[in-house]
Amino acid sequence: MLGLFFKRKSKTGHIPQFLQPFLWAYRLEGLDLEKHKRVIILNLLNLGNKKATDWLFSEYSRKEIVEVLGTIRQGELTPKSLNYWFHIFGQSVPAKFKTRF
Repeated sequence: MLGLFFKRKSKTGHIPQFLQPFLWAYRLEGLDLEKHKRVIILNLLNLGNKKATDWLFSEYSRKEIVEVLGTIRQGELTPKSLNYWFHIFGQSVPAKFKTRF
């Protein structure tokens, strides 16, 4: 299913202006695609719209995104985003993020 999303790896070196609302705490020109990969991936997964995630999937491989998801800490993704993206990427939500009611 996700193979459809990962079409090309452009690594353009810059972040388009339309992503600013999802990276609102950062100056886009100060972000480096490799150095700030974690910040970019988590913010776009958590806050991004379809256009933002399409861009994300064109810049980063599935492996890179799954690696970042594997290192998240409590509170870095909303519970809804966490469950959604772990499901989309076929990963199990770590026990430390599961809550009991």
